[in-house]
Amino acid sequence: MMTASNIKARSFSAVRNGYDPAEVKDFLDEIAQEYEAALKSKEESDEKVKKLNEELAKYREDEEAIKSALVHSQKEASKIISDAKSQARDMIESAKTEEIRLREQSSTECERITKEYHDRCAEMIKQETEKTKQKIDEINKEYRAEKARYDELKREVTLFKAELLPLYQKQLALIMQLPETELEEEDTSAAEEAAAAEAKAAEEAAAQAEAERKAAEEAAEKEHIDKILNTGSFEPVLPKEQDLKFGKNN
Repeated sequence: MMTASNIKARSFSAVRNGYDPAEVKDFLDEIAQEYEAALKSKEESDEKVKKLNEELAKYREDEEAIKSALVHSQKEASKIISDAKSQARDMIESAKTEEIRLREQSSTECERITKEYHDRCAEMIKQETEKTKQKIDEINKEYRAEKARYDELKREVTLFKAELLPLYQKQLALIMQLPETELEEEDTSAAEEAAAAEAKAAEEAAAQAEAERKAAEEAAEKEHIDKILNTGSFEPVLPKEQDLKFGKNN
């Protein structure tokens, strides 16, 4: 292979009328320099080509790896999508099954709670009915006792009336038995009429007082019965002390 040194060291035979050896030498030196520069450039180009080939080979290896990774990724993606679809179907089926189970459980629980509250309400109604019936029985019992007291009071009032009228009659008879005076007959008649009028007025006053007391007792009894029926509680209505004293004194 020709090199720059070979070109520089090249010699030629001298002949008559030939080229100037100095010019030939200079030309050979110039050619040697350019040749050396060309060789150096070629070496650099070869080095670049080598590096490019190495990089190209690396890129090709990377390309194969990328292709392989891409194929693997596609397969993996397909598998993931398939698994996801399968898992989604399983989840949907599981959710539907769970929904049906929860509906049945909720329905059963609602029926149980409804029955429980129905039974509880029925028991409460039964208890309250029994309490109300017991309260009504107590009120009726108290009413009968109060009515018995009222009947006893009426009996005492009747006795009082029966005792009061003979008393007035007795007093009138005593007045009539008073000794006669020397007054004129018309004065005696006037006195008798006045006594009779006074006795009649006393009797009417007693009858009016009895009527007023009876009306007051009936009003009190009605008010007491209304109170028992409306509130379920009562206070016994007892006869007045002065009413009982009349019967006892007579």
